[in-house]
Amino acid sequence: MQYAGTRVTLDIDALDYVLDDVCTCLAALGPQHFSHSERYRANGPWHDVYKTSWAPPGRQPDTLYVKFRLSGDLIVIQLCSFHQHR
Repeated sequence: MQYAGTRVTLDIDALDYVLDDVCTCLAALGPQHFSHSERYRANGPWHDVYKTSWAPPGRQPDTLYVKFRLSGDLIVIQLCSFHQHR
């Protein structure tokens, strides 16, 4: 997994999540969490947006906004947003 920029890292740090938490949250996403897909350029890659409530065990759930894109070969997930819904 790649974090697309320092903002994603700062937001994950602010939530006090570690990489395992992020991976577990992403693995728990299902169709019911899907919000929409968007592009930043007409021919650019698609980014999928999910909205979910999730937290590591023993903590109160956070309402999260998660945006990512998959590489063409589905080996790399580029995480573009991961923060509380704003």
